[in-house]
Amino acid sequence: MDLDLGSRSPIFIRSLENIAEEEKLSDHDSSVNSPVGVDQLTVDNKSRSSSSINEDRLRVPCGSGVPQNTGEPSRRLNLALPSISVRNPVEPTGAKKQRVEIAVGEGEPSRLQLPLISIRNALEAASEEWSKVPTVGGDSGKIQTPLISPEIDVEEAFNYFRGLNLPHDSNSNSVASARVRWKGFVQWLHTPPKLSAHLKPDCDLIYSIVQCSLDWEDNVHWRMLQTIYKQLTGSKIDCPQFGSHWQLIGFQGSDPATDLRGVGLLGLLQFLFLSTKQECAPLARKLYTVANSENQAFPLAVLSLNVTQIALNALRSGKLNKECNIRQTVLLVVNLFYIAVLHYIINIWVTEQKTIKDSGYLLKDAEKYCCKNVRKLIQDIPEQLEKYPK
Repeated sequence: MDLDLGSRSPIFIRSLENIAEEEKLSDHDSSVNSPVGVDQLTVDNKSRSSSSINEDRLRVPCGSGVPQNTGEPSRRLNLALPSISVRNPVEPTGAKKQRVEIAVGEGEPSRLQLPLISIRNALEAASEEWSKVPTVGGDSGKIQTPLISPEIDVEEAFNYFRGLNLPHDSNSNSVASARVRWKGFVQWLHTPPKLSAHLKPDCDLIYSIVQCSLDWEDNVHWRMLQTIYKQLTGSKIDCPQFGSHWQLIGFQGSDPATDLRGVGLLGLLQFLFLSTKQECAPLARKLYTVANSENQAFPLAVLSLNVTQIALNALRSGKLNKECNIRQTVLLVVNLFYIAVLHYIINIWVTEQKTIKDSGYLLKDAEKYCCKNVRKLIQDIPEQLEKYPK
């Protein structure tokens, strides 16, 4: 640690023997009161051990003269020292020197006014976190502000995928076609109705979306994730691409892409439907609150993706065909069935005090019950959503 010792206020630390010797030389040498270098601020240990005078050191500010030995070796001089500035021992070239004042006053111990190391660590942590937030304005710009991406709804996102001309999934109708080919009149009676021909393109598009993986460079993918995060957490600015903050909305790690592998971007599309639809907002708030509760917590995004898998299985098996034909839409029926399954699960989760250890059993029970009661659940879901507090 470097001590900033100005020429106006040097500090003399002398043993009584050294002071006595200086008194003898003071008449011949006028440089007694000149500034003292750092190497002179030492104490002769050998002289202290052999001296009969008290070993207490005197602290004398410069300019006050050399104290006289009054014959009371045990007496101390209580003199206030000037403030000392402590410099950072390691400073980068060209950087401004950082100082922290140490107050030393009469009758009070020395105390550090500002903890330099703590402040530096806090600033570095804040700087690192802030640097991860997306910003607008390049290196040439003088002002950089946090990026606020425009939010996106599920219709805009679905139309975006419609315009991509995605490849078709050749195995999309394998379950339904296998049942049609199965022998037996009884089985034929249980075969679901065929989907209307004009609805097949949208159904094929849903299967193609399942094959899509998350691309961080795609602006629509980015906006979908940011919209979900901001709608659930109440954040006003975009969050970093990677980080533990994604666990707040129920992803398992720092990268949501790893959780979307099972159902692709259809899982993200339906999570967006839950987060942005005004009718679903009360249910979304309920799910988010319970998911982050102390006793019944669960990963919300993971639950949502599992329910998307249930809805996808129901569509592939043809169990949603009848309702799609009645409503003349595929996407809305798949999304309403997704919401109905979520409502069924959270209702049992809360009323029966379920925990994460019951999740596997509850998901199987929900799939079995909901696939047998598709029409009733979809018809009742608007009324059920009204029961949640606004």
